[in-house]
Amino acid sequence: MFNKIKENKKILYSLIGGIAFLLIVYIGGGIYFSKHFCPGTTINGRNVAGYSEEKVKKMMMSNIDNYELTLVTREKKEEKIKGKQFDLKQDWDDGVKKLLEKQNGFTWVAKLFTGDKLSTATLISYDKDKLEKSLESLVCMKKENQKEPVDARISEYVPGKGFTVLAEENGNTIESDKLLKEVEETVKKTADSIDLEKAKVYKEPKIRKEDKKLKTSVEKLNKCAKSKVTLKSGSQEEVIDLNVFKDWLTVDEDENPSVDNTKLTNYVNELYKKYTTFGKAKQLRTSYGPTVTIGNSHYGWKVDKTAELKQLKEDILSGKNVTRDLTYSVKAASHDGNDYGNSYVEINLTAQRLFVIKDGAKVFESDIVTGNISKGNGTPAGVFGVTYATRDAVLKGDNYESHVNYWMPFNGNIGMHDATWRNKFGGVIYKTSGSHGCVNLPLSSAQTVFGYVSKGFPVLVYELPGTERGLSAADQAKVNDVINSINAIGQVTLQSEPAIVAARAKYEALPAQAKGSVTNYATLQAAETTLAGLKQPH
Repeated sequence: MFNKIKENKKILYSLIGGIAFLLIVYIGGGIYFSKHFCPGTTINGRNVAGYSEEKVKKMMMSNIDNYELTLVTREKKEEKIKGKQFDLKQDWDDGVKKLLEKQNGFTWVAKLFTGDKLSTATLISYDKDKLEKSLESLVCMKKENQKEPVDARISEYVPGKGFTVLAEENGNTIESDKLLKEVEETVKKTADSIDLEKAKVYKEPKIRKEDKKLKTSVEKLNKCAKSKVTLKSGSQEEVIDLNVFKDWLTVDEDENPSVDNTKLTNYVNELYKKYTTFGKAKQLRTSYGPTVTIGNSHYGWKVDKTAELKQLKEDILSGKNVTRDLTYSVKAASHDGNDYGNSYVEINLTAQRLFVIKDGAKVFESDIVTGNISKGNGTPAGVFGVTYATRDAVLKGDNYESHVNYWMPFNGNIGMHDATWRNKFGGVIYKTSGSHGCVNLPLSSAQTVFGYVSKGFPVLVYELPGTERGLSAADQAKVNDVINSINAIGQVTLQSEPAIVAARAKYEALPAQAKGSVTNYATLQAAETTLAGLKQPH
């Protein structure tokens, strides 16, 4: 029993001794760590456990004197700059002292498990200009070593894959202002390295492959890729499918599919050149046999470039199969062969003859009288379309007003109509007694032509030397007599009046179709004017 009590006392004394020892260690540690940093403590990332204020300063001083900053690039390459390159110096304050005073030394046991991560602004000074130059000298900052980032974008069309999203390219262009700011913050902490990737100093792409708008655009473009437009022009057609327009497709600022306007315009311009016949000279096999080329064309097909551009753009973006006619602002009779087709009015100014051709066959012809060439009112040759056809019109000019039963204009205010005031047509009447430019027809002829034509009906007007309608020998003899009488007038004096009057009488006695053959008629008119002047009182 006594031995047991004795043994228990030993255990008690040992326990008390152990507690006392631990207490002494704890108190001693508390006293020690009131002047030193607790276990597990770091300042600005550096281990300072058990360091006094002075030791921390010495460590920091050593860090400054030998300071070297390592920059780790995106490519995991390392570049270094030394503090000496930019005159790095230490300027002390009481920051470390305050951290130590703020610390409770008697928490040192707990700090064995948790530790403290402290920071303080290390007071340093440096030459900022030299720091900037040091950074500029880095290999990674040289322009030739930098690659600009590329935004995620839409690929070219690839058969079997269509349009896809191409991932962005990060590149390795560093933004110098961000790098400088990050380096300054790191130097202030005297940290020895920067991961440039984590520091986010690189210029980044603005659009990444996850962009929803970009994905939506690809879906829409792949829909457009299914479009097929077949443009018809008579027996000809143009097929506009992906093989044609794949390089035209683009996206607008809202990431919606669009069509490159310049490329589409160029294509429509080619369509215009190919299918527009308006304004181009026409070939006509005349009723007299020879084929003539007629310029001054105001007839034909004319592609409406503005309307076609708009419609074709809509068709391409629709994703549908579309078949339609080309869009025309001016239309003609036929797409194939001659655009005026095989039904038209043919007017031979030389022969003063009009023909109506219907479905390739001559169904009517008539003598006519066209514009008075002696007064500069000749009817222009050319190709036209009837503007409209109407009954009972009143034609007005500077010095005339005439009612006509049938009016069929085709070239501005020039048209075909009846001329009931005439009793003769054809021959050479037009040369001196022609119209103001219109095509005069006998009443019955005008009525017949009116029955064939309507708005747009082609009218082809031409001259064909060698088809003039000649005079009889008797009429030609009379013409020659008039010409000789006019030539005999000579210099005009008051005594010339009988000769002038006689020449005029002979001219007026000529048949209407013969008057146009008097080649010196203008001389007679001039002589009459001069005589009238001489007879005026002075």
